[in-house]
Amino acid sequence: MIVLDSNSSATKEQLFVVTVNWNRPGDTCDCLDSLYQQIDTQFKVIVVDNGSTDDSVEVLQSLYPQIQLIKTPTNLGFAAGFNLGIRAALDQNATHILIINNDTLADPFMLQALLASMDAENQGVVAPIIYYAQQPTKIWSAGGDIHPLLLEPRNSHSRDVRLSDTPVQRTFLSGCCLLVKRQIFEDVGLFDERFFLYYEDLDFCLRVSQKKWQMQVIPGAKLWHKVSLSSGGEQSPNERYYMALSSAIYFRKHLTWKNALIVILYRLGSAILWTLRLVNKNSWQAIRAYWHGLLIGWF
Repeated sequence: MIVLDSNSSATKEQLFVVTVNWNRPGDTCDCLDSLYQQIDTQFKVIVVDNGSTDDSVEVLQSLYPQIQLIKTPTNLGFAAGFNLGIRAALDQNATHILIINNDTLADPFMLQALLASMDAENQGVVAPIIYYAQQPTKIWSAGGDIHPLLLEPRNSHSRDVRLSDTPVQRTFLSGCCLLVKRQIFEDVGLFDERFFLYYEDLDFCLRVSQKKWQMQVIPGAKLWHKVSLSSGGEQSPNERYYMALSSAIYFRKHLTWKNALIVILYRLGSAILWTLRLVNKNSWQAIRAYWHGLLIGWF
């Protein structure tokens, strides 16, 4: 088992936790409180305040003077915001970086369980089982496996699977929470900053798997997620816009002559199905936002 102790001169291992805040200091404080209750794990925390327009900076500075707080003048989005924190951690010789959404709550043994799974030399990224905060026993994400032609996880977030206590190999893990070795960022790069929100984790995992690094979901590590708070909630116009925009950017990026036809047909079918779902709910603003995002992303 790896023991990371940022205060020890006897080891070179350095664990950093990076999270991003945007106008939700209460959620960020809840997340930090859960992290500071971790069992037998030392780490340093970097919080990127992503252009908040409320009192987030003052609240975080007053309650957590020990954190490193990076302030941006505007909201840079998920990828660029996290990249600021990741770069800062790498500059401070981080060997492992935990990327975690601020709208989450960690089990006290989460970090310990994640770190224990990082012994293998080719193990690059691990993630906890993520549950809905509102339904604490219901899985929100247990990772998935990217289809080689469709370029999306075949089993989405594996929300209906029954997991044992054994770690499971994945080729996709949710960017909601990832423990990443330094060598991964050196080998495949950071998040692609063209993704303002959504799909940056799928793009990152695809690049990691293409480099033959292993990724695992660790059932003994648990996290609870408040789900889509940054975009206004699931299937809101804002959420549908960014989901559509980022999906188009992702698929355009990874299209090849081998998969172009099947991906384009698959995405067209997906767009039609989503439109019908939203029509059924009379979500006309979400429909307009969704197609606006698709048109910008593709054309």
